[in-house]
Order: sequence, then C-alpha cells, then structure tokens
Amino acid sequence: MSREVRRTIPLYLIMGLCAFFLLEYFADISAITGVKSEITRWGTIVSGFMLIFGVVLLIRHHFMQLAVRNVGQREKILSVVFFVSFLAFLLIGFSTPERTGGTNYQWIYQNMYRPAGTAITALCFWWCIYGGYKTFTIRSWESASIGAGAVIYMLRLLPIGPVFVPPLAPLADWLLATINVGATRGGTLAVGAGSLVLGMRTLLGKETGALEAVQEG
Repeated sequence: MSREVRRTIPLYLIMGLCAFFLLEYFADISAITGVKSEITRWGTIVSGFMLIFGVVLLIRHHFMQLAVRNVGQREKILSVVFFVSFLAFLLIGFSTPERTGGTNYQWIYQNMYRPAGTAITALCFWWCIYGGYKTFTIRSWESASIGAGAVIYMLRLLPIGPVFVPPLAPLADWLLATINVGATRGGTLAVGAGSLVLGMRTLLGKETGALEAVQEG
C-alpha cells in the first residue's frame, strides 16, 4: 500500500465521521441517532484494545532497552524497575479473588503507586514555578505587564501586603475583575475560532497534521 493511499483512507474516514456526527447533532432522525450510538460504543471498545496495545508497546520498549548493548546503565536499571513493578501489580492483582480490591494490591497501590504519583505532581509543580520565573523575566512590555500583574495579585493574597500598602487590595481586585475578565474572554473567543477553523479544515480534508505525525512516528 502506497504512502498516499495510507494517508487518504484515514483522511476520508475522519471527514466522513465528522460529517456524520454533525448531521446527527442537527438532524433529529432516530436511525442516525442509533448508528451514532453504535459508533460511539465501538469507539469505546477500540480504545480499550488500544490501551492493551499501548501496554504491549511499553513492554517491548523496555525489553529492547535490556536487550540492546549500547543502552546506558541507568536506562537498563529503569527498565528492570518497570518490569518488577509491572509483574508485581499483575501477579498480585490476579492471585486474589478480590482482584484490585484485595488487601495486598491495595497496600502496594497506597504505598508505591500513590507516592510515585505525588512525586510526579510535585515535579510538575516545580516546573510550573520555573515556567513562571521564565515568564516574569522582563524582556518586553508584554512580559513586564504580566509580571507586574502577577506580583500585585500575589501581594494581595498575602496578609502582609494590604497591611503595608492599603491601595493594593482594590487595585488587585480591579485587575482581576476587569483586565483579567477581558483577557479571559478574548482567549475564549480565540480558542473557539481556532476550534471552528480546525473543525472545518478536518471536515474538508485539509487538516493532515495528525496523520503526518502518526506516519512519521
């Protein structure tokens, strides 16, 4: 199958599904509604199989890291940790009649999975702080205005801010109720317009970015 055919068939499928779901939304026809419900149900089933496919790809990736010699020692250790954790969850989950509701499985979940998730959330929090620091770096009048607004509102939230600077509280409230609302509405309109353009391009077969990304991957 040529590259053009592999690109054209998914594109026509996406166009047809977009047109069908739009027709179902605006046309009150029971037959179309039934077909739409069946397609949605099949989409749920396919997504479940894709989850299994993702697990297989993940296992294959870590297995290849252990098998290939030119992979670093750190990557091999992480792959071993993955396999040990994966097998532990799998075996304990299937070894008890309660499955994931069993005591052993819940102990591993509460003492291993949740702390790891909390650590990842904490790392994301620090990355947000770093992103805010990069944003507040004053290199233009846009970054200066964002930084000034953020500093004013952070001082407003601190109890010590309004005590030393009384006008700080009404100024911060005015920024939040006036400037921020206008910017939020502008952003909402921009997102809505962008979604409309993206939907029209997908419906007309002009949006091929996702297909190209999948083929390159």
